[in-house]
Amino acid sequence: MLYLFDKNENLIHELASNEMESVIQHEELNKLMTLEFAVFIESNYKMDDIEYVAHKDMENYQRIQMYRVISSESDDYTVNYQAVHIIFDELKSYGYIRDKRPNKVKASSALDIALAGSRWKVGRVDNSELLSTNFYDCTRIEALSKIIKTWNMDLHFYLTFEVNKIT
Repeated sequence: MLYLFDKNENLIHELASNEMESVIQHEELNKLMTLEFAVFIESNYKMDDIEYVAHKDMENYQRIQMYRVISSESDDYTVNYQAVHIIFDELKSYGYIRDKRPNKVKASSALDIALAGSRWKVGRVDNSELLSTNFYDCTRIEALSKIIKTWNMDLHFYLTFEVNKIT
């Protein structure tokens, strides 16, 4: 099942599995997450004015993964969509980190700095070494990339959905 949201992230429709030909999530470790899905022509009216799609996380059904629809292409029986995980667009658009220099801190502290000013929060972080880095005129997504390299860690992103609202 896919959940369909408008530009304000209001839940508009749901697409059942019998309304879609395929759904494929592409996820490389610490890389761009994308979603490709094909909706049968008869059900495609549900995609009108839809900006975001989401599905339940495979590891924890209390969480969701959400994507912004970026393109579509139709054939005789389906409309094929491509979407990118919202974390990548959002952390590029929350502005730049001008000059922050986490010095001898754990990864969780560096993550707090990188995510400050966004709607994203640090969840569970395994214990890490005290290391240093700097964020100078970089986007939050670039800061996350530095954190991944400096602390040699993996990041996982998710959202929760409660009473028709993303939290």
